[in-house]
Amino acid sequence: MQKKENSAHEFALLWVHLPPKVAANTIVHLKDDELIHRIRGVLRLEVGDAMLLFNDECNARVVIESIEKRQISVRLLSFEAHPTFLPEIHWFVPPLERSAFEEVLTDLCVMGATSITPLLTKKSRHKVTVDPERATRIMVAAAEQSKQFRIPLLKAPISFDDMVQELNKKRESVNELTFFCDPDGRSALDQMNQLAAVPPEVIRCIVGPEGDLTDSERVLLHAAGVKNVSLTPTVLRAETAVTVFMGLLRSCVKPRP
Repeated sequence: MQKKENSAHEFALLWVHLPPKVAANTIVHLKDDELIHRIRGVLRLEVGDAMLLFNDECNARVVIESIEKRQISVRLLSFEAHPTFLPEIHWFVPPLERSAFEEVLTDLCVMGATSITPLLTKKSRHKVTVDPERATRIMVAAAEQSKQFRIPLLKAPISFDDMVQELNKKRESVNELTFFCDPDGRSALDQMNQLAAVPPEVIRCIVGPEGDLTDSERVLLHAAGVKNVSLTPTVLRAETAVTVFMGLLRSCVKPRP
């Protein structure tokens, strides 16, 4: 079955059972009810349409060979493992309103964050109410839309003191840097120029709560070797700061597969 010549867009869909490696032209049978419903009922794809299937490790471009009530058969066109981008970028994000936190999940997934950790500080105003299943669905949708298939690891909430303890353990590593988004910090442009010249292997990013960090928390960050970075001369909402800084990092610090 040939792919339709006039197909301008190829949808990407998560299929956790995608085999780790499949030879070209292999016929694979999809029997997952939800996946079949999305392909046939939601996206209304037809025989001859091409699409992308992916899981945590790899993705495959396939073309639909046949559509039945309980099964869709596809032929593999190409297969590849997901690239691993360096530097790793790990985020510590304060508890936010649900819509703001979901915006953060979407943007960090699209831009290839490595992990996301809710951070509890003394001035945190919102309770941590992360629904792991809902969060995963949001990041999967972002991955399908962006075709950036490595979904960030959503970690358990961590206290500020425990985070600082972790940072102190890694302080001597020459290939790791940690930044705190701070309007009074050093210009992001200056720091991005340095990072572009000598990119580290790991970057950690911290965003404070709406009420900012306390003076004592700031002292602890400084003692742990954290660099303050100013994104704009104005005070940004936490979710805005995350998007701006992540975009700068991915634009200025070239990913290395």
